[in-house]
Amino acid sequence: MTPFADPLATLDALFLAAEHPDVPMHIGATLVFEGGPFATRSGVVDRQAFTDHVASRLDRIPRYRQRLVESPLEGRMLWIDDDRFDVRAHIHRRPVGGRRSERDLKRAVGEILSRPLDRNRPLWELWILDRLESGRFAIVTKVHHCMADGLGGVDQLCALLDATPEVFPPSVAEWTPRPAPNALALAKDDVATSVRGAVTALAMAVEAVRDPLRSWRDASDGARSLTETATALLRPARFTPFNHPLGGERRFEWLGMSVADLRRVKRHFGVTLNDVVLATVAGALHRYLAWDGVSAPSGEVRAAVPVSMRDPDSSTGNQVSLWLLPLPADERDPVKRLDQVRVATAERKETGTARALYSLLRLTEGIAPAVLRASVRMFENLLPFNLIVTNVPGPQFPLYMNGARLVAAYPSVPLFENQGLGIALFSYDGMMYWGFLADPSVVPDLDEFVYSIAVSFCQLLDRAETGVARSTVAA
Repeated sequence: MTPFADPLATLDALFLAAEHPDVPMHIGATLVFEGGPFATRSGVVDRQAFTDHVASRLDRIPRYRQRLVESPLEGRMLWIDDDRFDVRAHIHRRPVGGRRSERDLKRAVGEILSRPLDRNRPLWELWILDRLESGRFAIVTKVHHCMADGLGGVDQLCALLDATPEVFPPSVAEWTPRPAPNALALAKDDVATSVRGAVTALAMAVEAVRDPLRSWRDASDGARSLTETATALLRPARFTPFNHPLGGERRFEWLGMSVADLRRVKRHFGVTLNDVVLATVAGALHRYLAWDGVSAPSGEVRAAVPVSMRDPDSSTGNQVSLWLLPLPADERDPVKRLDQVRVATAERKETGTARALYSLLRLTEGIAPAVLRASVRMFENLLPFNLIVTNVPGPQFPLYMNGARLVAAYPSVPLFENQGLGIALFSYDGMMYWGFLADPSVVPDLDEFVYSIAVSFCQLLDRAETGVARSTVAA
């Protein structure tokens, strides 16, 4: 059998480099299901039946049976088939404790999300939390960010789900791991990768000498976008109470909103759904900082907003760029906040900031791991943004797992060093599900921030329903 090793892309390797013992880099979701065939009358999930179901879908997610190894010379990371793979090592059950209420469930989820994944195995876990109220159960998913971005994570999740309540008997196809290359072959590949990088750089230099005018045009294409993004990356964000060194604990909270209500605001003011989300976050920051006894900063709070660059034919790895977006947390009026957000997002779309940054990141493919790690540490110390806000669209129809209906899906995004709050959103079956992950030593009153989100959105919805003129926002 032919040896197999798939190099970890540089953009994916960024998330490995950003991981510390107290800063795990997994994305995830808390999926709440009706009882269905998996659960007994007492609400206990049959772990073996659940494991068999997951095993029957693994051929749709090849990365779930691969682990990372390090090349001997350059220390590059490569995916290989895990010859010790056992699906049972990735599926766990955790007692919810207490009265198994929503509060108890959130506490359990926070503890699960606090733990880093084992790098000696494929980088994913599923946790069963059963015997919840109303006979429901929850599945907490954890997937390392080096394996997928938000949309890729949704694709992987949907491989475990179905669009109908039909129960499919599990059928596990035989799988044989491909052998990994030996150390000599990996060392040769290290040398070849370095040579290819040098040849590419030389070819670019030769082309610049042959046709300097064309090279100048190519280099200047998108220069404004790159300059703007690079300047923002190198200019530290304003300090907020969210930006302190992190400990190892995590707390998770959530909130659900009607997509119809969000669209009502969107249509009335002539903005995008994402504008409504970001303006809602800006309003929550304004209220929360004032409630916490801190005056809102005289300027923006900077959010990192991921922007998908995904190829429809690919679900592997990260294909994402970002905007560094100023959120007007110092603005009192909710409609003016929405207007400022609309202007900021429109400017970034017009200048192609996300595409330019993504192109720049793609040019770094093959960069030495040591240089990559040093770059990540530099940006951590610079504090290029205060928090992350990511919004991932999902299917607007019900999904099922072996006949059990998915009734809610609360996403989570990892926290980076010195960034104590992350916000993720996932739209599904007519609802927008918000997930809030925080370090409780940095954000001890996360529930108050979540309440501020609800208040901020209600302000926008009230303005829309009372007929504030569209011209107040949309140009």
